[in-house]
Amino acid sequence: LNSATYRVRVLQEGTEQPYEGFSISISAQDPRSENKFFRRGGRTDENGWWSTEIPTGPINLSQGVKFPSHERGCIMSERMVAVKGGIIERVIHAPQLFRYGLVIQGPNGEPIPNHTVQVDSTSESHSPDKYEFAIHEKYTTDSAGKVLVAFIPGQFQATIASQRPGFAPAKFNAELRAAHHNGVQVIQLVARKKVHVLVQDMDSNPLPEVELQVAFQSSPLAIGKW
Repeated sequence: LNSATYRVRVLQEGTEQPYEGFSISISAQDPRSENKFFRRGGRTDENGWWSTEIPTGPINLSQGVKFPSHERGCIMSERMVAVKGGIIERVIHAPQLFRYGLVIQGPNGEPIPNHTVQVDSTSESHSPDKYEFAIHEKYTTDSAGKVLVAFIPGQFQATIASQRPGFAPAKFNAELRAAHHNGVQVIQLVARKKVHVLVQDMDSNPLPEVELQVAFQSSPLAIGKW
């Protein structure tokens, strides 16, 4: 089989510095045959490069990249690629990683240690392929209820599950930028309470089997730097 060299370079968005240790994976299928399918993967070197050999001809190519030491990076949608041999090079501009502090407290300001926080951070790259980068990771608060999490500039969400009796789950949503690096957000959990609701019609007759949705929202407390 004839082959071509497929090279990918990952650079840091804004600085053009090479990203070492980025995980790259590709998979491809020849649309003319379901049996011709392959996967390749590896990590970028100190110059941000990773390369592999792929067969020539029209193939459906999918590519994914992951941040070093993080669960997820981005996945490029599948597309048709006409490989004619030689060397194919692609440059990906990945966003920088920043840090953000979260402090989880109880209703009276007491720290909540050993509590799981799910962080989801997404950002679209400015590279021509318009990759969408994402980080999805779980963290655990320390003895003071604090945790330092990773984020990329864009949409950020922290989800605090209801792990303690009497506490309601909480979510913190924000649009974080590089200027928020080392910022701190206090999230105060609220006590779970029962709400009694009576549903009536216009004549004050009770209405049975009515589906209700109840939402409660409170504002998190912002403080300074980590």
